[in-house]
Amino acid sequence: MALHQGPSILVLAGLVSLLTGTVLHIVGQSTSEWFVVQSASSAVADLRKDSTIRSRLTIGLWKGCYSVECFAVTGMTAELKACEAFALLGICASLAAFCLAFYNFKLAISRKPQHEGVPTLVLWSSIVAALFILICLIVWGATIYDSRIGHTGYSLLLSIIGGLFIVIGGGLVFVGSVNNLT
Repeated sequence: MALHQGPSILVLAGLVSLLTGTVLHIVGQSTSEWFVVQSASSAVADLRKDSTIRSRLTIGLWKGCYSVECFAVTGMTAELKACEAFALLGICASLAAFCLAFYNFKLAISRKPQHEGVPTLVLWSSIVAALFILICLIVWGATIYDSRIGHTGYSLLLSIIGGLFIVIGGGLVFVGSVNNLT
């Protein structure tokens, strides 16, 4: 244990980045816009004198929505279950990284002895979280996503951005904590 001088701005920025990334990934994996299919219905359009009426189907890890009606994703394939599992593991690892970083930050603010291994655990937890998110995205892209019938939705992009924020936050906490220990 080393006596800590107080939190650095890098540690604070890392905490904010970890929290932001975790929230973005939670929102991304829990909303239904991972895959979006839009279609035009000319039969309904003829009745309304419009050129086309667009209907929208969105699919996520847990639910799908058609226009305004949402439904649970049933008949799940092994690939979708793998995506769900890795998304949840990413949340768990990022929460662990954030909690460890917050613990370290709290010790620094109170000027108590800091455990030297905690910054390393934060870094590795954030890397593992980003890897879990990456595996989820790779499985989704390789087995479920089909660019011929739809496009990527905002939920998938939120998870990607969240994973980036998580790994950057872990790195900032590590660098800021190690600099204060020496």
